[in-house]
Amino acid sequence: MKILVLSRYYSPVVGGAELVAQQLAEEMARRGHQMTVVTGSETARHNHQLNGVTVVCLPSFHPKQISIESRKLFERDMEAILEQSAPDALHGHNMALPFDIDRSLVAFRLSQKFQIPFILHAHDAQAREPEKTQKIAQLRWGKIVTVSQYGKDAYLRQGANQATVQVIYNAVDPDAFHPRVQIQHPLIRSLKEQLGGRLSVLFPGRLASMSTGKYQEQKRFRTVLRALPAIVEQYPTIMLLAPVNRQDVPSEQLEKTLADFRHEIVSLGLKNHVLFIEQVAHEFVPQLLQLAQISCLPSFRESFGIAHVEAMSMEKIVFAGNSGGPKEIITHGKTGYLVDSDDHEGLARILCKIIETLPAQKGVGRAARTSVLQRFSIGRQADQFEAIYREVIQRGVFV
Repeated sequence: MKILVLSRYYSPVVGGAELVAQQLAEEMARRGHQMTVVTGSETARHNHQLNGVTVVCLPSFHPKQISIESRKLFERDMEAILEQSAPDALHGHNMALPFDIDRSLVAFRLSQKFQIPFILHAHDAQAREPEKTQKIAQLRWGKIVTVSQYGKDAYLRQGANQATVQVIYNAVDPDAFHPRVQIQHPLIRSLKEQLGGRLSVLFPGRLASMSTGKYQEQKRFRTVLRALPAIVEQYPTIMLLAPVNRQDVPSEQLEKTLADFRHEIVSLGLKNHVLFIEQVAHEFVPQLLQLAQISCLPSFRESFGIAHVEAMSMEKIVFAGNSGGPKEIITHGKTGYLVDSDDHEGLARILCKIIETLPAQKGVGRAARTSVLQRFSIGRQADQFEAIYREVIQRGVFV
């Protein structure tokens, strides 16, 4: 099958949705399908091959280019691509982002013009601007795929056709995210030596928004930060590790955000207990996870939470927010722990309790990996999407 994928960001700029787009496209290419990804570019238009996938980089599709002229150029670019490539189906990631509805509508209209079935892959369930989300949700998509039942419910509330909405969970490669991964990356090896065996907690989420550089409140880093003083009282050598992702993030505002955090860290007496580390390429994230015994990301109303599944696959003890998609991923007390996203005192109590019994938590880690193998493997996800591609291609376009 010939599949054309739309993803505003793509490797090396990687967030959760972009990671899913990349690993799914590459798995489909390995299975013999002809995969092309159309993504944004801050430089001139160019094409390249990446792990069997053709990547078409368009300045007119970059998230920062949202002028009327950019939209018109994107329409011309996409029309030419569709005429030339004649794909069997389109697969669009995060087409309901409120800041860029117009280009999503352009892509949909072109799919109708060329009679190409279009799959909407909806990673974001927050519907921050419902009137815009509704425009997308109510279109006659070949299929709407949400990443959780939580996401499906959100789209149904926005008026999506229930018959076209299907849940397919995000996935990881359990061979890459394996509990016995060896640390070889020089930076991570140096960090391991610096930690010297100290008990470590990893915050595997974004500290700052990719678009603004301001604090990414949804991820709730401050909840973890404010829980830490009480934990330090009982475990004075504990270290909180927080990766800093700088790719495509406004640098001036990001530095201001980090400066605010550093000031707060000092005021909380945590100067020797929090370490900001440079984010590494995703292929090295398993090695980064090996630095910590615990993964703690108490985000609020997360649509899914791929970082949780990555840590679970490596048998880490995972803490997630008790809302949204993570409630479907984690069975509390069996494969991880669900916590109130805004209760730093409660988080401190349960973390102290789990740290006290850490050797006995190995069963939770093993159960977490078993759950990943059964429910969240890339092979399972790819099987489900192959079936959807065949279904929408056979059925054709809704008119």
